[in-house]
Amino acid sequence: MNVTRRILFEGEAMQANRILVVVRLAACAFAPAANVAALAQSPPAAAALEQCIAGTTAGSASPTAVADCTRAIALDPKRATAYKRRCIAYSSDGDYARALADCNRAIALDPRDADAYLNRGIAYDGVLNRARAIVDYRKALRLDPSNQTAKDQLDLALHAR
Repeated sequence: MNVTRRILFEGEAMQANRILVVVRLAACAFAPAANVAALAQSPPAAAALEQCIAGTTAGSASPTAVADCTRAIALDPKRATAYKRRCIAYSSDGDYARALADCNRAIALDPRDADAYLNRGIAYDGVLNRARAIVDYRKALRLDPSNQTAKDQLDLALHAR
């Protein structure tokens, strides 16, 4: 299914100058589009997070995405975005145990982030735990009813049962 999917990442920091960056992607199973609103952050942490985000928005994770996100986490361990993006990178690599751990951490830091639930649902699908994936897709939709990717993933999970 080739569907353009969009997820808005509100409140994600990129640079201290309050820049708004919009990235559009097509047919990404993880986190297709980003609307990243900048928050004040140290320049090294902002740059590391920017690299982390850039490495996980091209439909799959870049070869350096895990390292980039790990660096961003080391510089700002309370930033849910870096954990959420490293979850995407791990899922892309098929490392679902680490993906789940990162998504759980992202959700603990920001329990109202629909994308973190969506990404955790994808990781649960990766380990064939469809029941938990469905719960997370539904939670993502409760938090963001317009999230088309969550709708698509929920539909796929329900029909795969």
